[in-house]
Amino acid sequence: MLDKLTIAQRLWLWAILASLLFFAAVGFGWYALFHARETLRTVHEERLVALQRFETLEQQLQASRRLVLLAFQLNPDSGFASAHVRPLSFYLEQIDALWESRFRLG
Repeated sequence: MLDKLTIAQRLWLWAILASLLFFAAVGFGWYALFHARETLRTVHEERLVALQRFETLEQQLQASRRLVLLAFQLNPDSGFASAHVRPLSFYLEQIDALWESRFRLG
């Protein structure tokens, strides 16, 4: 069959075949990119919840550290106790609330 085709016809046949293969590769690549985007969306929405919890715990830990330092400054023997407007119980209640919320997250 190919013996009856001229060189120009053979070149056009190869060009059409190459174009079809090219567009098929582009189509498969497009599908793969779409599927990868959907997979990454799933990873982002569902799997990063643990990282968000970790960030929340880290923020609560920093707040607890700050409150503990403020509570230590309210030691009656130190000179910083008179500088605070709030009593020690205020800071201790905040620390307890942070600990309770930390255990609710876990």
